[in-house]
Amino acid sequence: MFLQNTWYPIAQSKEVRAVPLARQIAGQRLVMYRISDGSPVVLEDRCAHRAAPLSLGQVRGDTIQCGYHGIQYDRSGAATDVPCQAKFSPATRVRSYAAVERHNFIWAWIGEAEKATPETVPNLWWNDHPQWRGDGDTLFLKCDYRLLVDNLLDLTHETYVHDKSAGHPIIVKTPCETTWTEDTVSVSRVMGPFEVPPPWKGWVEKGLNWYGEVYRYHTCNFMMPGIVAIETGAVRADCPVPNDNPKESIRSMLINACIPADETSCWQMWVWPRNYAIDDHRLTADVVSSINKVFAEDVTMLEAQQRNISARPDARMIGIATDQGPLRAREILARAIRAQAVESAPVHAAV
Repeated sequence: MFLQNTWYPIAQSKEVRAVPLARQIAGQRLVMYRISDGSPVVLEDRCAHRAAPLSLGQVRGDTIQCGYHGIQYDRSGAATDVPCQAKFSPATRVRSYAAVERHNFIWAWIGEAEKATPETVPNLWWNDHPQWRGDGDTLFLKCDYRLLVDNLLDLTHETYVHDKSAGHPIIVKTPCETTWTEDTVSVSRVMGPFEVPPPWKGWVEKGLNWYGEVYRYHTCNFMMPGIVAIETGAVRADCPVPNDNPKESIRSMLINACIPADETSCWQMWVWPRNYAIDDHRLTADVVSSINKVFAEDVTMLEAQQRNISARPDARMIGIATDQGPLRAREILARAIRAQAVESAPVHAAV
């Protein structure tokens, strides 16, 4: 069971154009596209006539046309044209979802429409702030989205999964601090000073013109419905930590939207805005390439993990100390889903 009454980031803004884009989110098949004024539209990806996916059709101005028999629908989901007949039933419509564009993501509310309030879209301000800039990608993983959330909240795995790329032994030698509220979790580390490996070594040199040791830090921030925004940066070893001085530190925010597709697959929509060398497009391309290589190592592990879980779903898993952040996030998600089930339960009249 998935959370319904929440804003899901369903695509990055750059992915949505005046052509249909299909994506399954929390078990629901959606189609999204832009109409003539640039606004995003999100509809059920299923024609009312013979259940053909609308994503196999075409956008015609402000409507989408089914690629099977040509029925056209507007942004409200109502049919506007049915070939071969002038009149048609008002029941010829598909579900329309509340959608907003914010922080370079398209967000959709897949639950009860009357509860959709744009003010509650999570604040990912780094992703469209003029003093921060970056890029990212969208990945599809064959695993439960909660495994991805676990992975991003417990970065001790970097020492082992990424030992040939971004990992370093200092990560597991540095204790983490975990804090939480009713609906957020934060896991933090400050490491060093040490000489950072690639790709961070090159980014430090580019951002600070510094070739010595640094302190590295990361704070993994979980927020609903499955977002892990990781503030990560480096500070020159001869300077105090924490540090906001751009001559002494560089900061990045690795934003990860971990969104379920179904029970055993998910989307990872990630972007890495930074506050240094923001006009260096070559650096941006290098960051995207480097991070995708790191995430490819995660995908191999997470999908193998899912295969083992699917083979033995009742097998017990033992906890360790660094599980605290992931377990808190799972508790928050489970509590929200239980509350939703209670709200949706039918009320039976007393006999």
